[in-house]
Amino acid sequence: MRERGAGRVADRIWKDDGQIAAGVERCGSDPVTNGVRRFVHDWGHAMGVVVKQGSAIAAALQQVVANYELAELQAQQGFVPAPPGAVERASRSAGVPQTPNPLAPNPPAVAPPPEK
Repeated sequence: MRERGAGRVADRIWKDDGQIAAGVERCGSDPVTNGVRRFVHDWGHAMGVVVKQGSAIAAALQQVVANYELAELQAQQGFVPAPPGAVERASRSAGVPQTPNPLAPNPPAVAPPPEK
């Protein structure tokens, strides 16, 4: 997953900030060197925070998807599709692909005709 790769990058930047900023020491200015080191360290930390929060959001969204899939399955099992109406017949004759509608209401109850 992407967030794992990003997490590794963020962790490496945070832990190896000295290696990443090593070339700046050649500039000969302590304020510049310290500023760059602090920036790289803070940047790595911020990346780690974003990745951790993003991972938590992704996990929550996966749970939401699972809940919707379960609700859809339960709805499909509980509803009986109604006979096609004019729109459905026209769609079929036009070749429009049919997809089940889990929100379609149950057909109305009809009493059986009386026996003669």
